[in-house]
Amino acid sequence: MVSLTNASGNSVFPPVFRLEKVPFFANVEKWYTLPHEIDFDRQPLPAGHHYMEPVVAMDRQETYSPQYQLFLRLAARAPGNKLIFCSLGTVTNSLLPDSSVLMNFYTRLLQIAQTCPELYFLVKTDQRVASNLKTCTMNCIFTAFAPQLDVLERADIFITHAGGNSALGAIWTATPILTVPPVARWDYNGYAARVVYHHLGLKTDLTVAAQPLQKAIYELIQNDLCRTKIGCVSNCMIGCHCDGGQPF
Repeated sequence: MVSLTNASGNSVFPPVFRLEKVPFFANVEKWYTLPHEIDFDRQPLPAGHHYMEPVVAMDRQETYSPQYQLFLRLAARAPGNKLIFCSLGTVTNSLLPDSSVLMNFYTRLLQIAQTCPELYFLVKTDQRVASNLKTCTMNCIFTAFAPQLDVLERADIFITHAGGNSALGAIWTATPILTVPPVARWDYNGYAARVVYHHLGLKTDLTVAAQPLQKAIYELIQNDLCRTKIGCVSNCMIGCHCDGGQPF
């Protein structure tokens, strides 16, 4: 049996739980699809149970478009500018019952960019969505492709659907995370819960209004505890899961 209890006592974020017992079957090997550094309260695993490595190809080759390079130069013009990278995965739109939810979320990001010129939003989305979003400011672009690893190395905040590869990539690069799980099923809320549990970022949702979304962004920018925590977890992951200095 698995007993899940609220670890924080805060009903605002119910997915934060403590696993009191590990479910297992005799003589069956079991793998947990995350590294041990970001799980909840750690406990000894039964024989044949294992945590996985952070399965992100951190050494993969990426290409940089002229648009991307120009945007980085614009964002770097003033020392107070902040780079916000947003990528909500490749299947988020297909999971939502109403496609306008995603468009409205992107529109609110654009509104924040218009009122906060020091925030530079690089938003990765599919070509159809990107072509339907009209920007009227230089500090926000919508693109169908972005070199995610390079962006994460540079970004001040990562807004993500909290898919496993995206969350682990941000933790590896020590980029504070604003999680936006699109649906209640799959693994999105599990990773979002762990991000909040370890103080690596915050959680919101796709229907959040522009003002609280902007507040969450600035809270992460100014949150020294979050940057310290994610830096520590990043260093631990790199130290535990590298072979000859190269990530697995």
